[in-house]
Amino acid sequence: KPETELINLFLKQESKIIVLPRELTFDEKSNLESRNFIGKSTPIAMDAIAVIINSNEKLEKITTQEIFEILQGKNITKQLVFDNANSSTLNYLKKLAGVKNIQNSNVTALKNNYEVIRFVSENKNCIGFVGVNWMLNPTIDMENTLTYVKVLAVGNSIEKAVKPSQSNISANEYPFVRKIYLLNYQGKAGLGMGFASFIAGDIG
Repeated sequence: KPETELINLFLKQESKIIVLPRELTFDEKSNLESRNFIGKSTPIAMDAIAVIINSNEKLEKITTQEIFEILQGKNITKQLVFDNANSSTLNYLKKLAGVKNIQNSNVTALKNNYEVIRFVSENKNCIGFVGVNWMLNPTIDMENTLTYVKVLAVGNSIEKAVKPSQSNISANEYPFVRKIYLLNYQGKAGLGMGFASFIAGDIG
């Protein structure tokens, strides 16, 4: 589910264990603790947001500032395409760009990551944002579609632009890197705590 939906379920305690690319905000944590829901946040992985364009485009590199300016509505030369209006990817980039509300027709939200990849594969002059795992570990039905898109190198400057790879993510050389957290508010030692301990360990 998109991040906003997950948080709403979590605050209602309809879901007691969720995985997010961020920790809870102060207000979210206070909301739960005021109702005696005490939990634990366990970092379990690193993730990167891949920036993709149509394979027929000449562009190979882009700066973070160029992306932020499109989000801010200062630059309307490209269309930005996200997986969902409530997604963690869009929320993450809005925060980095200092944008609270998108009032820009050049920003489009679809339904999921696959739709973003398909849209970019069929259209030029647009930039898509998907989790890097969608590019590195595609499903069988996506492999053909991926031949029509390419991943851009991204950096705070063109000279420092790199593509997301395991080494660049680990070394924080790629700019759009996030920690993935397992948030457990079961309130007791149970399956969720055991699962978090397992995947945070060497074997996991």
